[in-house]
Amino acid sequence: MSENKKVPPIPEEAKIPALPKSEESLNDKEEPTKNYATASLAFGLISLISCFIQIHALVSVICGICGLIFSLKAKKEGDTSSTVTIGLVCSIVGLVISGIALIYSIYILIKYSYL
Repeated sequence: MSENKKVPPIPEEAKIPALPKSEESLNDKEEPTKNYATASLAFGLISLISCFIQIHALVSVICGICGLIFSLKAKKEGDTSSTVTIGLVCSIVGLVISGIALIYSIYILIKYSYL
């Protein structure tokens, strides 16, 4: 007793128009730059916060390098937002302080022969 009914086609007025090519490529291009900016800020803040804990000095150096790479990548793609600049500054400051803390920790370990 089931009847097969055919569905009528959708009229042209009801169809949603497609985006022009320029807007599609613009939306695709903006997203990775924002992700790089956010990643640079996050890694920069992690580096800056963890650089004052000497146990995490190595983690801070790695996060500082990652934040530096992401911020330079975002600047290379043309992002000039303040997020990139703040991420770059936090990464550099965290990298310098954690590098000093890491060298100092190695010096203390060698001097008191805990190695």
